[in-house]
Amino acid sequence: MTADQNAVGKDQKAGDITWRDGDVPYSPHFGDIYFNPKDGLAETRYVFLEGNNLPNAWQHRENFAIGETGFGTGLNFLAAWQCWDSDANRSKRLHFVSVEKYPLTRNDMIRAHQSWPELSQYSKKLADIWPHETMLPGVHRFSLADGAISLTLLIGDAIECWSGYDGKIDCWFLDGFAPSRNPEMWHPDLFAALASASCPTGASLATYTAARIARDGLESAGFEINKRKGFGYKRDMITATLSAFEEADNKPPAFEIADDPWFNLPTPGNSKSVAIIGGGLAGASCADALNARGCFVTLFEKADQLANAASGNPIGMLEPYLTVDDAIMGRFYEAGYRFSHRKIKRLADQGQVEADFCGVIDLATSARKRERLDGLIARLGDKTDLVEALDANQASERFGLALPFGGVFYPSAGWVNPPSVVQAFASGIDIHLSRTITCIRDCDKGKCLTDENG
Repeated sequence: MTADQNAVGKDQKAGDITWRDGDVPYSPHFGDIYFNPKDGLAETRYVFLEGNNLPNAWQHRENFAIGETGFGTGLNFLAAWQCWDSDANRSKRLHFVSVEKYPLTRNDMIRAHQSWPELSQYSKKLADIWPHETMLPGVHRFSLADGAISLTLLIGDAIECWSGYDGKIDCWFLDGFAPSRNPEMWHPDLFAALASASCPTGASLATYTAARIARDGLESAGFEINKRKGFGYKRDMITATLSAFEEADNKPPAFEIADDPWFNLPTPGNSKSVAIIGGGLAGASCADALNARGCFVTLFEKADQLANAASGNPIGMLEPYLTVDDAIMGRFYEAGYRFSHRKIKRLADQGQVEADFCGVIDLATSARKRERLDGLIARLGDKTDLVEALDANQASERFGLALPFGGVFYPSAGWVNPPSVVQAFASGIDIHLSRTITCIRDCDKGKCLTDENG
């Protein structure tokens, strides 16, 4: 027993951890450890990888998606990444989607990863992109392996997160604290949500437990259950399959201009050739994202250089728009900031983008602005790594000049040079300058573009 093991007090929160056997995190709230201290990596490989027929299941696929119900230390993700990386026949892209209600801090995750030195090359890369600041509820998207791997973390309750997920999962890692320790998660609503988020062509699932609550819940959601020898001393574990099902085809066909709201997702297409009109931040960002997904991108810009209009401003502020509540639009803004910040900071560290994340002061210049910032501090005032309240004197001292107002300070924010961002995003793209597109018409295979020269 370590000294850390005794540090359990009445003031501890649900997400707090202590340590056992050196580097094994333990949750006093759930009364359970995060992984098998004897051989957690071997158990992960046996239960989740072999239990889902990996690596065979993803071989020769364009995309493969894994869903998980408890990210924890990230052990399952690291093991899946290593397995995928060492497979010559792996899918072109791997998307790992996981839920975590109480994410570990970066330092705690690094400490836990010391238990698996054979995963060090992957755990180091995960630690490099893991946030230093508090992870708010919502979607957190990370890009790894030069864009070939996407890690999406849904911070929040597993049932709520998976019930609202619009995606196609090929296999499931049903993980989390034991059903006896956290029965609220192992609820019929969770299993129904997993079935709903599964790929229409079918999905597989594996879990370390054979508890009745898991068997009955999975069967009620339509999964076909199989028992398998458990890992180590465990007698049984569950593997399961979900048969193919037909999706309701009520979306407009590809290439049709729909009158649906912008947030309704269009029908996915198989096109690998995409034309983008406009060489500013929006156009270059789309080009970069599509290029990373294997599309051939052609970018047309009517001016004689990229970033010719508003995107040509020498300075732009990259700061979060945090809201006074936890509504969906606020989460959208927060997710956009986090993703942009990580991407631009990485490019800045590589010398491709001019930027400095020195922090930004947002002044309360009006009564309405003051009210909004006060509401923001009421929600997040205890998270000074994200936002800090400043009166006029504190703001003046922080800024170095006398300021007439107080406000808030965003420590992770800063300034960027937009033209350098556009140039970095457009690297490797087929670019046509001084080309004005005058007509877009439907063709047999998609769209045909006409410029001013016909």
